[in-house]
Order: sequence, then C-alpha cells, then structure tokens
Amino acid sequence: MTTGNSVSGFYKCAAFCAGALISIGAAAQSSGAYTRQDPARGSSVASKAAPSQPAAASLTPQQLQTKHVKASIAKSPAHVVEPSDPGSANISPPRLGPSAVPASNALLYRSLTGEQEREVHDVVAHQLNWPVNDPEKERRTAVFKGIIESALGGQSGLTLKAIAAEDAPLRFNPDRKLFEGRIQVGFVELGSNAERPLDGNFAFQIQGPVTSDPQVARVMRTAPPFEVIRVSSNDPGPEVRLTVRSTVNPDGAQLTMRVVRPEVEVRISPPLIQGFGLETADIVVSSKAPQVTRGLRIQLASNGGRVEPLTVVLDDSGIATARIRSAGVGSATVRAEGPVIASGAQGSVGFQTPWRFIGSALLGGLAGGVIRKGTQWRTGRRRLTLELLVAVLTGAVVFGLFALGVNVVGFNLPSQGGEVLVFVVSALGAFIGTRLFAAASGSK
Repeated sequence: MTTGNSVSGFYKCAAFCAGALISIGAAAQSSGAYTRQDPARGSSVASKAAPSQPAAASLTPQQLQTKHVKASIAKSPAHVVEPSDPGSANISPPRLGPSAVPASNALLYRSLTGEQEREVHDVVAHQLNWPVNDPEKERRTAVFKGIIESALGGQSGLTLKAIAAEDAPLRFNPDRKLFEGRIQVGFVELGSNAERPLDGNFAFQIQGPVTSDPQVARVMRTAPPFEVIRVSSNDPGPEVRLTVRSTVNPDGAQLTMRVVRPEVEVRISPPLIQGFGLETADIVVSSKAPQVTRGLRIQLASNGGRVEPLTVVLDDSGIATARIRSAGVGSATVRAEGPVIASGAQGSVGFQTPWRFIGSALLGGLAGGVIRKGTQWRTGRRRLTLELLVAVLTGAVVFGLFALGVNVVGFNLPSQGGEVLVFVVSALGAFIGTRLFAAASGSK
C-alpha cells in the first residue's frame, strides 16, 4: 500500500508540472512574444513581435470608401501633364503627354468614367460637409473632370480634385456702381483636409463677362481653405455663366453665379379712383434695401392712365413718389423698371365709372344756379329751367378745368376732397361761371 501511494503521487505531480508548462507557453504565445537565441548569453530571451498593419475592420466607412475609390483611380489611364503658364494673361488648357505609368517627381492626369466621377464626388462631398441632395449647391459648384496626381518635390503622392464654387452671389455696390461677388477655387486632396504644399504650377482663372481680381489665382496649398477670386460686372443680367480654367486640367468647368438685385415695391393709393381723368392716385416706390438703392433712378411705366413723372429718384430712405391720373374706365398696372433693381415690381389701380362725381357735379351746379338766382323767381318756368341748365353745365365745365389743374373759381381749394370737392367746385362754377365767361368773351 505504501509503494502504490508513492507511485500514484509521482504521476500526479508530473501531470501538474506538465499542465503548468503548457499554460505558461500558451500565455507567452497569447502575449505576442516569441523566443530567440541570444548568442552572447547562450540562452533564450523573449522578444516582441513586429507590429502588424491595421486591419480593414478598423477603418471607418468613409476611409474604406476613399481607399476603394483610390484603388479604382489607380487603374485609370494616366497622362503626363505639361502645365500651362500661370503667368500668362489667359490660361490655356495644359498639354497632355503620352500615356504613362505612375512615377515619382511627375504630374499626372487621369481621366475617369462616369461611375468613378460619381464616386469621387461622393467622397469630396462628405469630406467638405456639403449638404445632401441640395440641387442649388450643386448648381453653384463646378467640379473639374478627372484627377490630378502629384508627386513633385519628393513628397508623397497627392490625389487631387479641382473645385470652384460660388462664395457670394453678385450684389450691387452703390459706391462703385457695380455688381460684386466672390468665387472659391482650390485642389482638394481625396481623403484628407490637411494642408499640403503645392508647387507653382497650380493656378485658376475665371473667364466670362466679368472682371476678376486677381486675374490669375495661384494656389500654393491644398484646400480647404480655398483661394478667393473677386468678380464684378456693371450689367450682369439675371445670372452669369462663367468658365473656370486650371493650369493642370485639360477641360474647363462651367459655373453659374446668382445675381441678387435689390427689390422695390410699388404701392398705389387709393386703389380705386373715378375714371375719365376726374381723379388721381398716389404712387409710392419703396426699396427693401435703402442703403443699397439710395440715389437710384427708377423708370415708371403704365398700360393705362397718365403717370407723372415717369422717372423718380430714390431718396436716402429708399422712397420715391409719383401720381397717376385715370383715363376712361377699367384698370391700369404701373411697373417699376431699372437696370439695377429686380424685375416684377408693380402695382394696380382701378378706374370706375364716375357716377358719384357726376351726381355731385349736377347737384353742385344746381345749387350754384339756385344761389345765383336768389329771390328773383318771377321769370317764366321755361326761362328758369334754361338758366338752371346753363348753371349746371357751367359748374360741370368749371370742375372739369379744376380736375385738369386749372382753377378758375378764385379760391385756394385742396386737390383731394372726393364728392364734397366736386359739389363745391361745381356750385362755385355755376354761381360765377357765366359772368367769368362773359368777361372773358367781352375782353376779346
């Protein structure tokens, strides 16, 4: 019994030691260490394994997309670029040499398929935080076709996309009497927003019906930030279509700039007046941006009635006034026009049949005739009727003259007064009108 127990204990101890050695070996492998022989010491020492490349699973979806796009671009045909002279007055398309394989210290242009262009566009849009599905942003941005690869100056290769975008629309500057705006230009490195130096071959130019400052914009670093080109025009039209050229891109990019014109408003008061030239209405032209439009000349046009004056000048408050006199019955539309302001500013006024004025004129003429007759009513009925008819007609003529701006009654009366004014003027005309006409005829 004693011998058996000793053998059994020996085997248990051996098994325990073997298990311990296996655990130590496994721990050493899991810690990434391996053993190598040290020739100086004649013993084995532990060494750490060389670091491995990051696994694809550690990349973000955007980094994976950029990596995929760059791999796709590397398979596209490459051409050696001979940049055009950035110092010339007008940038011309660069020359493309024969097909070439990627090489160090070279400037290459790669043409892309439609699918590749869309993939590059998505990468750049995400990189620059462009709004998603924004047609207006897309319309105001010009993305050059193809890709530029640069390994000049011994630096690591750059994959560049040329971009031009509207930074500020054309707006009117009252001090210079010009429309002024801004355009951003630059080369974006795919997958990185860090600034990287570029050599002196990279430049942009705006070509079209505008004046640019600077005429040629040299680009010394990748974007962002972008270089800014200021543009101006004295009469740009509804919008401006421009061509943006680069010294390293064979094709120019088309860019459309907005033109923001100051808006004015046309108000007519009252909106309904008596027709046949018997009444006038006030026209008020007001600007929504008086600090921009002060001193501007505005032309007024109407499809009915008579507007005076036809040209008005906006004051420091952005306001100008005019008048319109009715003509017949119906309506008229007054439009404000000018080379600087936005089109479409207009106001309407109606001309109604002047029944109230006619009634007021008849009553006023009749009242003036009665007052003039006084107590002398002994004449015959026929003669009395004739005299009252003459008084009414005289009052109507006098009021007609007054409506045209000719005051023959000798009183300083207001120009606006409605039916009461018609009644008073007609009554005064009936009262003194025949004597006035008799004096006028006697003086001949």
